[in-house]
Amino acid sequence: MKRLIVLLVLLFLLAGCEKKETYSVAVLERSSQNDGIVVFLDADGEVLSDKPIGYPYEVYFGPDAVYYTVTGGDYQSFRYRERNRGDELKNIRGTIVYHSEKYGTIEYIDSCLYMYDPQRKQINHFEIDDIEDYYAAADRIFLWNSSNDLYCFALETGDLIYMMSRVSDGYITIGKVNGQCYVVDEKGYTLLGEEGIGYTYVYPMAIEEVIGAYRDYLAVNENGETAVYKVSFDKYAMKLTPEYDEKYLDDLDFEKMYAKYYQQGFEVMAYWEVE
Repeated sequence: MKRLIVLLVLLFLLAGCEKKETYSVAVLERSSQNDGIVVFLDADGEVLSDKPIGYPYEVYFGPDAVYYTVTGGDYQSFRYRERNRGDELKNIRGTIVYHSEKYGTIEYIDSCLYMYDPQRKQINHFEIDDIEDYYAAADRIFLWNSSNDLYCFALETGDLIYMMSRVSDGYITIGKVNGQCYVVDEKGYTLLGEEGIGYTYVYPMAIEEVIGAYRDYLAVNENGETAVYKVSFDKYAMKLTPEYDEKYLDDLDFEKMYAKYYQQGFEVMAYWEVE
């Protein structure tokens, strides 16, 4: 399983796409000293707080809070919206794939998912080799491995709802448009229904390379430049509307935003914006 599960996906941020009061959470690492720091910025880019951490690659961005560890195994958290300390996780033995105060925790250890309810009672386990990434939506979680086998689990019970073998031959991620989840790949958006994959909406133009999907936005590579499109659908077709004012944050942007920390040898490895 990639140690950067979720975190690299969260580097895809469309700055300015929602004109609301926001603040951001970033994980920065300092490879020279093998340490890290979690930094919270307000909407004006001012530091709200920062928290030293010992395992920057093991930070988890959950639906309710960001979880981080100093010693390994035991996690503290900071709630996004309330901006205060949240629940704690004890005796984590593997990588956190999912956690919420409502549904509990999913850990990945030695090619096996272990699912626990909020009282830390194990409710299921399932073997999956080489998990690449995941996407949690409502009461379900989608996971896929290096072979692009897609698994859908119920968060409340830990039950496998369905599994689809090799849903694509190349890069995939999950996007969400108007409340519906889609497999996003080089061909287009394929609907994820109640019992498996459904209709595929093919891109209305040639796409050189998909970089990421976030909410109803798609970032693609066009002649070495990043272009952002807003995704919408009619009954049978997809529409991509250029979003010229949107920004795909890169290393130069992060270096300006976190100048004080970059001067200390830190670099951004994950970023998340909270409304």
